[in-house]
Amino acid sequence: MITRQLKEIAIKEVQLHDTYNDIWIILFNRVYDVTAFLHEHPGGYEVLLEYAGRDASLAFLGAGHDSVPMASLQNYLVGILPESEHLNLPFPDWNNRLKEFES
Repeated sequence: MITRQLKEIAIKEVQLHDTYNDIWIILFNRVYDVTAFLHEHPGGYEVLLEYAGRDASLAFLGAGHDSVPMASLQNYLVGILPESEHLNLPFPDWNNRLKEFES
């Protein structure tokens, strides 16, 4: 099996994408460009704007997204945080579930 190499994207770069027309968020140390998903988000676009350019992992889980299809997240994946910037989140099951779709 060939593993897909994800581009490393620093938090500083993610923070630049925090406007209505350009929204990146971090979920479980992965970076997603959700600009195209803005008006499709079932919870409304405001919640995505609130976390634009920032980590949204806890809000993601708090909203009950534990059954979100992993394949749908991959449509927006643009990279991963450098290991030195990884957030120590206590969700190894999510990290493992996401890794399955990065292959």
